[in-house]
Amino acid sequence: MNKKRFVLASCFATTCAVSVSQAFASGIEPRIIGGGDAVKSKWPFMVSLANKSSLSGFCGASFLGGRYILTAAHCLVKKNGHVKNPSDIKAYVGAYNLTNGTADKYSDIAAVYIYPAYDASRFKNDIAILELVQPISSASASASASTIAAAPTIKGDLDVAGWGKTRANDNNSSPYILQEVEVPYVDHGTCTNLGNNYSNIDERTAFCAGHPAGGRDSCQGDSGGPIINDLNKQVGIVSWGDGCAKADAYGVYTRVQAFNDWIENSKSDISYQQVHILPSKEGVHQVDVEFTNLSSKAYAGLDFNLPSGVTQESLDCNVAPNGKCNVRFKVNASEALATSDKVVIPMESVKEGATKQNPSLVIGTNVFNVKRSEPVNTPKGGGGGSTSLGFVLLSVLALFTRRFK
Repeated sequence: MNKKRFVLASCFATTCAVSVSQAFASGIEPRIIGGGDAVKSKWPFMVSLANKSSLSGFCGASFLGGRYILTAAHCLVKKNGHVKNPSDIKAYVGAYNLTNGTADKYSDIAAVYIYPAYDASRFKNDIAILELVQPISSASASASASTIAAAPTIKGDLDVAGWGKTRANDNNSSPYILQEVEVPYVDHGTCTNLGNNYSNIDERTAFCAGHPAGGRDSCQGDSGGPIINDLNKQVGIVSWGDGCAKADAYGVYTRVQAFNDWIENSKSDISYQQVHILPSKEGVHQVDVEFTNLSSKAYAGLDFNLPSGVTQESLDCNVAPNGKCNVRFKVNASEALATSDKVVIPMESVKEGATKQNPSLVIGTNVFNVKRSEPVNTPKGGGGGSTSLGFVLLSVLALFTRRFK
C-alpha cells in the first residue's frame, strides 16, 4: 500500500427506500405492527427521510447532532448499486406528526456516507450517515449522539419506532403519527437456528429482536430508524426481517456499538462525495473529488492510503474555513479491480496538529455487492424495471421473503 499525503497550501407501492428487485433477489425484505402512537418526548431525535420531489417518506433515521444523521445503508443504495443523489433526499429532523403543512420543516442533504464494507446481498454492515446542508440547532430536536450506548449489553425488552406499515399486507397503512412497539431481544443462537438468511447473521454487527408468536414488529418503511433499550439508549438500526410480525421470524437490527468509531469519524466537518461508480473494470478512469471544509479551522492536509492501481494528483487546493480542495485520482481498473469490484481508499485529515480518520473513498463497479438478477417493479419514488405484477408475486412465492424494514 502506498500511503500518499496530500499537503495543502492553506492550513413505493411501499414506503421502503430499498428497491423491490434488490429485496427479492437477495431474499431480504426491509420494515410498526402491534404498537401504538409513540410518546413524543421519548423520541426527540427521530428523523423521517423523504423523497424531495413528493416529500413521501421512505425510511427512518436518528439525529446525531449538528449536521449528521444515522440511518441504514439499504435506504440509500439503489438497485443498480449507485447511491441516492443527496439532492433528491430531504430530512425532517425531530419529526413526530407527518401531516400536511410540514414541508418547511424538511432539511436538505449535502452528502451521503455508506459504511465501505456494506454488503447489499446480505444486508451486512447496514449503516450510513447523512450530512445536512445546514446544521440543526432547533430546541424541538435533540441529538441521539449522547443516547447511543458506547458498550451496551443488549437484553430484555427494547423499543423501536417509525412510520412504516401498521398492517403487514396493507401498503396504505403507513401512519402520520410516529408509532412505537416493544420487542424483546432474541438470543443469537435462537435467531440463527431459524436457518435460511438468519443463519448468516454476524453477532458482532447485528442482533435479533421480536416475539416468537409474532404480532408485534417493525415493518416496511421503518428501515433506518432506531431501536432503544430500557435506558433510552440507541442500540440498533432497523434493517431487515422475514415478512412483518410473523411467528418465528424475528427482526434483524444493525448493532450500533460495533460502528461507534466509524460514526464519530464520519462527523468530521469535511464534506465530499464518498462513492464513485466506474463504467467498467477495464481501462484508466479519472475520478475527481471535491472536499469542502465545513469547520471554522483550516485543515493542514489530507492523507490517502492508495491501493495498487490508483494514483493521485492535486488541483486548486484550498481548505481554509469554508474552502475547497479538488483532488484527482487515476484508477487503472484492470489492476485496481483485479480481485474485487471496488477499491477502498482510507483517508485521514490533519487539523491543528491532530489527525482524524474520515469515511474511506469507495471506487469501483458493483461496490456494495448488489444482486441484479431479478428485474421487477420498483416502489414509488424510484427507477427500475417493468416486470409484471404476476412475475413479482411468483417471485415472492419462490423465495424466502426477507423484508426490508
